[in-house]
Amino acid sequence: MTCEFYLRHFFGFMIQFGLCVILCLIPFRKKGFRFPGKMMILIFAVMTLADSTVFAALTGWLFPQMGNNIAVFGNFFMLAAVLVFALLYFRLIRADVTEKLMVIMLTIFYAATQYLLVNLITPVLSESESQELYAPEYLFLFVLTAAVLFPVMAVFFEKVVSPWLCEIGMDNIRREFMPVLLMTVIYLALIVFYSSWMSNREGIYWWLIIPPFLLTTAILFIYYWRIFWESVRRRRDEEYRRTMEIQSIQYKDIQRDIENTRRMRHDMRHFLSGLYQMLQNGETERAISFLEEGIQTVDGTGTANFCRDSAVNALLRYYVHLAEEEDIHCRVKAECEDLCVSPVDLTILFGNAMENAIHACGAISEQRWMNVQVGVLGGNFIVQITNPCRSVRPSGRYRLNGEFLPAEAYASQNKGSGYGLESIARIAEKYDGEAGFRYDAVERTFTTRIIIELHEESFA
Repeated sequence: MTCEFYLRHFFGFMIQFGLCVILCLIPFRKKGFRFPGKMMILIFAVMTLADSTVFAALTGWLFPQMGNNIAVFGNFFMLAAVLVFALLYFRLIRADVTEKLMVIMLTIFYAATQYLLVNLITPVLSESESQELYAPEYLFLFVLTAAVLFPVMAVFFEKVVSPWLCEIGMDNIRREFMPVLLMTVIYLALIVFYSSWMSNREGIYWWLIIPPFLLTTAILFIYYWRIFWESVRRRRDEEYRRTMEIQSIQYKDIQRDIENTRRMRHDMRHFLSGLYQMLQNGETERAISFLEEGIQTVDGTGTANFCRDSAVNALLRYYVHLAEEEDIHCRVKAECEDLCVSPVDLTILFGNAMENAIHACGAISEQRWMNVQVGVLGGNFIVQITNPCRSVRPSGRYRLNGEFLPAEAYASQNKGSGYGLESIARIAEKYDGEAGFRYDAVERTFTTRIIIELHEESFA
């Protein structure tokens, strides 16, 4: 075997397998790596280079002996490489199993589509009957199709798949996953069927096989497009609903303040008239007592203002009111000006954190309380909420030792929902911040701490 033979098979395998590895890593590069990004890239790069080198060496050694059957070896080696990658992938990526399987299914769709295009075009462009796995014309088509498909898929994984995994709930992902898995398996089965007829790519077999391939490709493409388009629509609807919720809270507060002001002006007129009569009649002590009572009445009216950011203030008012209706004593300390954080994101943060706190207090018969601290320190917006908590459900990924842990340390308390901690963490990471959650088994308290870096462009 010549040096050219080994190089062609090395780069052919690298292009076909290595680009798929990159696609699988893109959706989780911001928060899913168990090790620093450079170390993760090094691990998978070494694995890909090693696989490509071994593949080229074994192919050169076996090709003279196997001849036409070398494709069988190529398929088995590719399968073994995928299994090794899957073991590393599921070990080194911190995400739900369904999320990782969904990304792998999408990557397989890319790889299968590329393989399909290469095999459909090869008989048209070349009449060569070479049995090499990466003959020159075959390698050229892999390079060409990768140059066209990979940039599109990379942008798709970055701009669509990654946000989709962050925003969509696990229940929706699991519900959508089984049809995707089934259709992808059917797609692969068709390609395997086509590969078994490689010697009959001419004549009637060629025209019989092309339509089902193209139809299946179109169906899968439409199905994937529908899933992600629908998720974007649902996310926009949710953002609109939350924005309207904030505006509704603010509008009710303004109405309440206007009504209180109108009532106070009416009462003040009668109050001053009564006070004037007492002073005119020389009833000084009675006037002083009447004035003190009036001051206490004024102090007890009006709506609480926690901070100067309208969205945060409205959210605190709303959830403190909900907590007080559940006989939960709230201690709130909030000091912040207008924030460059989306009101929608603030609603997600405070909504999940304070609803979790109210829910935890609801399971306790006595000493219901909630401490909320909100402020800006060192260019960071910080929220810390502490409340009593009877128990939590650890996920088993971390040991609960009283320290702040990531969201995946805790399992959902509710069947079918309750992924509030993950939503909080993802919003914090959106602003280059972090969210930590601590359960104190001795004090029986749960603390949510959110840190968001304030950047002016974050509001856009």
